[in-house]
Amino acid sequence: ASNLTIISTTTNATALGTTVTDTTAGQIINLKFDRIPANQRATVTIQARVNNSVGNQNATSISNQASYSWAPSTGGIASSAISSSSINFVVQEPVLSTGKVEKSRTMLNPTLGLQAGDKVVYTITVTNSGTGPAHDLQIDDIADEDFTSPSVTANPNNPGVPSNMGTASGNTTWRWNVAGPLAVGASYAFDVEFTLGSAVQPYQTLLNTTAVRWTSQAGVVAGERTGADGVGGALNDYAKNQAAAVSLTTGGVEFAKIIKAPGTTTYSIGEEVTYQLVVDFITGTLGNLSIVDTLPSGLSFVSATAFNQSAKAVTIISSPAAGAT
Repeated sequence: ASNLTIISTTTNATALGTTVTDTTAGQIINLKFDRIPANQRATVTIQARVNNSVGNQNATSISNQASYSWAPSTGGIASSAISSSSINFVVQEPVLSTGKVEKSRTMLNPTLGLQAGDKVVYTITVTNSGTGPAHDLQIDDIADEDFTSPSVTANPNNPGVPSNMGTASGNTTWRWNVAGPLAVGASYAFDVEFTLGSAVQPYQTLLNTTAVRWTSQAGVVAGERTGADGVGGALNDYAKNQAAAVSLTTGGVEFAKIIKAPGTTTYSIGEEVTYQLVVDFITGTLGNLSIVDTLPSGLSFVSATAFNQSAKAVTIISSPAAGAT
């Protein structure tokens, strides 16, 4: 059958004390025993490999048949060939899918929302819905670079510490290699916890997704099918991406203004009034902060100072001139 590649052909000619002439051509195996002693049996063992070809897909049926003939004496007239029944089998293939869901989050300030230092736990699941086992799984977690320090917990599987495959376009790929096999109908699942990094910003959307590749044989085997051609590849298409990325959004900014001093509701002409502007934002990175306070008619600007929550002075890049209205 053209769906197969012949690896080896052996006989028991030596045990029979005879010789075999091999005139095999391509996929047609042709072996001629010089003689078969009385009350003995000739045996031919053929080892073949299912080809990694476009024609071999899941549920492809492969049929093989043999025939034999003989002559009563050396140089005699050969009998008509007698054929065996066909030997049939069906190609099986693993079909994997992968997904990720958020399991939990631990927040320093739930009211303000997610911020640097908070932790988010995801469950990653890979499932085999095909007809054959999958081997050498390569599971990738492609996460926003502000997801840091991944830590794995069994649920129920544990692939161990991931390898950092590098960051590109703002996303870091974390990789696990799992030998398998992943049987038909089985799933491989585990939890991974990320810590939000110091560079997160308010109202930032962070994306996280998964991808998986696998092979048809355990280890590196000549002629196996892999995921080298990627999702939808022409031949080595054992690759699958998560259907849609999981997203989360960091917390934001809260802003308030009060009269700090003297704190009354009546003031004399020429008396100074001190307002306090409070900006509360998530732990992370906040650049180019601009605060605009529009003074009502009848007030003029005197001065301004700024402090952070640790009572440390903050540099004001620009402010109105004294006396401005």
